[in-house]
Amino acid sequence: MRLWRLVRRAHLADAFTGEGARRFGGRWNSPGVPVTYTSSSLALAVLETLVNLEPNRQPSDLVAVSVDLAEGIRHEGIGRASLPTDWARTAAGFFRELGDAWVSGGRTVALVVPSAVVELETNALLNPAHPDMRRLIIGTAVPFRFASIPACSDGVDRQSRAPCQRVVRFAIRYSPRSRGRRTSPSRRN
Repeated sequence: MRLWRLVRRAHLADAFTGEGARRFGGRWNSPGVPVTYTSSSLALAVLETLVNLEPNRQPSDLVAVSVDLAEGIRHEGIGRASLPTDWARTAAGFFRELGDAWVSGGRTVALVVPSAVVELETNALLNPAHPDMRRLIIGTAVPFRFASIPACSDGVDRQSRAPCQRVVRFAIRYSPRSRGRRTSPSRRN
């Protein structure tokens, strides 16, 4: 299984130690519990990173790193069916208990979990303390940059002269979270 992670170059040496998540906690781990968050594709890693950045504040020093679970390395997963119906909006404590229990159980090096950003995709937590961590095959870091979109500079779409914010609101309103409901984009700026 190939997984991906985006990190700032300055943090590359610690990219798989779980230090950031240990310090601050995350959706699936409490502060104090080291876990490394990865995604099932580079595209999902990009989206997971974007939702945690301030608007228009994309770091210019990101690198993409792949990690492969070697043949025979066991992993486990938590499926959507075992989560609350509205799981993406459930309080973090619920998920942290699941993730913390997985880490302390020490059964596997990886726990595959649903993405809250793209509900049909998965992320994987890695347990840096697990003995199989040394068997993971970590790829070479490759520089990564978010593409600039010249049609939308200075907050205005050059073709329609509409605020770019309107385009973002439209995308959010038609996201998979809307569950097929057709809603119109916001008319407010």
